[in-house]
Formats: sequence, C-alpha cells, structure tokens
Amino acid sequence: GPLAWPSNPEGDIVYYHVFRNAPSEGKEFTSITRVRGNTAYTDKELKDGVTYRYAIQAEDRDGLLSDHSESVSVPTTPRPRIPQDLSGEIRAGMVQLKWQSDPEPDIAFYTVYEKRFLGNEKLATVREARFGEPSPPKGKSKTYLVTATDKDGLESEISREITLTVK
Repeated sequence: GPLAWPSNPEGDIVYYHVFRNAPSEGKEFTSITRVRGNTAYTDKELKDGVTYRYAIQAEDRDGLLSDHSESVSVPTTPRPRIPQDLSGEIRAGMVQLKWQSDPEPDIAFYTVYEKRFLGNEKLATVREARFGEPSPPKGKSKTYLVTATDKDGLESEISREITLTVK
C-alpha cells in the first residue's frame, strides 16, 4: 500500500523527498522521488520478502530542507514456498500428479505447467495438491512443473520438474 505521513506544520512546504534503504545497500538511504504537495507515495518495483526502510524530508518554498524524519521499516510479503515432493505416475491411461500441499494458509491455488521447447505452457489451476489428465501416446513423454499462488497474486518459483514417459 502507499506510504503516508503527516503534513509538515509549516505552511510553505512545497515538496516532500522520499528516501529508501534496502538491506543490500548497507546503511545508505537513496532519494527515490520528490512528491509535490502530497503526503503519500506508492513505491513500485519492490522485491518480495524484503524489509525496506523509508525516511521523509520536507522542502520549503525557499529550497530549505528539514531534517530527515524518523525512518520507518516496511516489510514486503514473501513469495509462497515452492511446491515440494512433486511425483507422478501413469495409470489406466491417465497422468496422476501429486505434491505436498503448502502449509501456508493464504495459498489460493496451484498452477500446473507443461515444460515445452519454447517455455512453459499453463495446463490448469487447481485448488488441491494434485492434477490428472489423459496420458500422452505410447512412447511419448511429458514434463510437468508446479507453482503455488497466494491470495495477493504472488506466485512461487517453479517446482523441480518431473518427466513421465508412456511405456
């Protein structure tokens, strides 16, 4: 959500400078934007599962800068865990995949992909930690991958792949 701060009591403030510090940057704060006459800013392009620190500085009509505000720490939501223990078999002309269901309470669905030469093709989204479809023809194989997506729409990295071949 947006960062918001109380407006400076002095009436001649023109800009607020927003500074950000990420863990990878040591103690350095970097100026990321200058907001005119507004006391809120929404930061974009943040990495998931990282805590960022922010500070605000006011600038008045004469270009005089206030001291930096107290810094605030804002953690971003981590991406869901990668689905574990993907396994599968072919039985009675059907592919049956299963994996460990994610213990995190906010998982919305899993996405099953087929690994293709030119990238991964989405086959289905499923709520349970399993998937089935008719098997490929005899002698052919298919490679599957799975991701987990949470209620905020954050998708995990892809699981390790599994290849099933019809004997």
